[in-house]
Amino acid sequence: HVGTERLAQQEEAVALATSESRESELAYRAALRLLREIEAAESERATHLGRVLAGPVTDAFRTLTNERYGRISFAPDLRTEHLEAGGGARSLEHLSVGTREQLATLLRLAVAGHLHTAVVLDDQLVHSDSGRLEWFKQALRTSTRSHDHQVVVFTCRPGDYLGEQEPDDSVTAVDLAASIS
Repeated sequence: HVGTERLAQQEEAVALATSESRESELAYRAALRLLREIEAAESERATHLGRVLAGPVTDAFRTLTNERYGRISFAPDLRTEHLEAGGGARSLEHLSVGTREQLATLLRLAVAGHLHTAVVLDDQLVHSDSGRLEWFKQALRTSTRSHDHQVVVFTCRPGDYLGEQEPDDSVTAVDLAASIS
């Protein structure tokens, strides 16, 4: 009788373990399916965001470079794949360091403007010539006003980003060295 009872208990334990194992497997499969759905939606959203931002970034970059470059293509993760120049697709390695940084800045401004969030630049335009720095001074202000977002710039060259300010200008310069003293 004791042996039969133990056997029944063991069979019950095996049935319970089997049931729990099946439930765990179903939960795992459901979680895996949910993860795949989220990844697909995220990939589609990033691709869509790349398509949404490609136009404004291309337009700004063409204006900045005096129509030297054509359309810019973005990968699903928003990395720049290539741009059109001289009648064909060119990789970014063909651009100067300063021009790549300017393109990256334009993309960051576009994302910040689209999401209405802040963008932080750490002397992002240090390799830019004076003409393009002047263009960016205006572009940064225009972007923040048009899209209601903030741009925070860390620089040891404030003249690159600050120009003549109107009395109602929304630009605030903070000299951290003076604040520490």
